[in-house]
Amino acid sequence: MEICVRLARQHGVRLGAHPGPWSRSDFGRGPARFAPDEIELLLLQQVGALECVAQANGLRLHHIKLHGALYHASEENEALARRYVTAVRRFWPHAKIYARAGGRVARVARRAGLVLWEEAFADRGYRDDGTLVPRTEPNALLTQAGLVVGRDYVGFAHLVAAGGGWQARVVSEERLATPLFSGAPSQQASAALDEALKAFPADLKRSYLPVHVSLPDAAVRVATFELDQMPKTRAAQLDLARLRFGRLGVNGGHVFACQPLARDGDKHLLFGMAGEDAWQRLVGEALSRAGIVAWSLSANACRQFNCYNERLARASGALVTLAPDYWALWVWDAEARPRYARSQWRASKGDHPEIAAEVERLILAYVQGDARRTVTQVFVVAGDETGAMAAALDARLREPCAKLAPADAGVQTPGAAASAALSLAAALER
Repeated sequence: MEICVRLARQHGVRLGAHPGPWSRSDFGRGPARFAPDEIELLLLQQVGALECVAQANGLRLHHIKLHGALYHASEENEALARRYVTAVRRFWPHAKIYARAGGRVARVARRAGLVLWEEAFADRGYRDDGTLVPRTEPNALLTQAGLVVGRDYVGFAHLVAAGGGWQARVVSEERLATPLFSGAPSQQASAALDEALKAFPADLKRSYLPVHVSLPDAAVRVATFELDQMPKTRAAQLDLARLRFGRLGVNGGHVFACQPLARDGDKHLLFGMAGEDAWQRLVGEALSRAGIVAWSLSANACRQFNCYNERLARASGALVTLAPDYWALWVWDAEARPRYARSQWRASKGDHPEIAAEVERLILAYVQGDARRTVTQVFVVAGDETGAMAAALDARLREPCAKLAPADAGVQTPGAAASAALSLAAALER
């Protein structure tokens, strides 16, 4: 809060509070129930804290807007809407309320005489009653995009909502003249990425379009750390993740994901992803020069797991993903918590038997490491190599693996580019 307030003061930005549920695992967007007294206490804790920091820095709170599940709950429940508006009028009467245009909170706030700014979302889908389509349902977002940066290619997919699912408007791939993620970054590698990103549609640059960027799994280290105690602050969690990744050999690591998971017995679980800072910086600067604003940065296997989560999370399992230049293994437990991940660069095409042998070895090592561990089903997603990879895995595993394709996620696409499965999974990030 202190950093945000100081930046707002430095750049002349109006300061607003965005209070929401405390649940970090789903960013406050998951299903939740609130009592009127709970919402007032939550507001006092979150908005009150921001107001104290703002006053200490000579700023005043400009507006308040509820976040996620709290935003929707107050629109559905008259008592919550009234308590929210009453609390704002009592404790922050000078602050404006941002609320859904024509919604319940807007009506209550207007009757209470508060200053109201009504809002709509140009990128979100709406139901016939004027409420937002939940992010867990098709057509929640009207358009979004995925961009995947490989060792010698850049893939792109642009999706638009259609018929209760998604239609791929653009699926493309550009080759890189100089390979990335090998040795130290160079000017030649930076220039090659700049050239490839020029193919990004001009009308989508610097626009309010969700662009999710995926990096090669082989260039990212993924781990779930078992801890006796979980650091209490976000900063302390990041520091611990950097330390642990350093021990795993990620030198000069940039941690771009760090998230506490549900506990496993008496152990706390901290999930993280990290990569070499120099390459992360090269990619980030190239995106900035191209006018592309990344909503999120992640590894491809994580994207694929999220893309097919409803099917995968029913039991413990393992996901094998193939890209033109690398392969990855992603393992989760019965609670759908990621527990183990490995990836390697590929030596050549036609290496499916070698990959299957290594996957079998890694799964056996994982399961035999703890009697409680299981892998109920193995899944594979590999674009036009899915059939060959599945056949190689079936030759070694006890049960046939399950094949996944973009159509399983509700996407209509020709899937011509070799990187199509990767960029589509990035575009489908929720």
